[in-house]
Amino acid sequence: MAFWQKAENGSPHAPLAQKNLGSMYFLDQQYEKAEEHFKKSAILNPTESMIHNNLGLVYMNQEDFIRAESEFEQEMKINPNYDNVYFNYGLLKQRQGKIKEAVALWQKTAEINPIILTLIQS
Repeated sequence: MAFWQKAENGSPHAPLAQKNLGSMYFLDQQYEKAEEHFKKSAILNPTESMIHNNLGLVYMNQEDFIRAESEFEQEMKINPNYDNVYFNYGLLKQRQGKIKEAVALWQKTAEINPIILTLIQS
């Protein structure tokens, strides 16, 4: 946490520093602070990879499923080969009881990253 706080203080206009500090807050379950830094990163670089996925995770953990869905969909448009966004979107659909949609998203995850299948099968 201290490293990324220093990085953000030293380079407040660097989207990577904002994104990674947001990730540290997310891991610490400080979702409001994580959201703040992810949004700063998105303002600095609207196409920064993983930002909308990370915002989707924040909103999913806050049970704001509409905003989570919107963020996952934005990430898929920006970064269509990012396997984690399909996996996370599948988790959201599972939590909503939309199992067929969840499975389709997880299948897309496996298409993008076939190593997932070997992990599941072992």
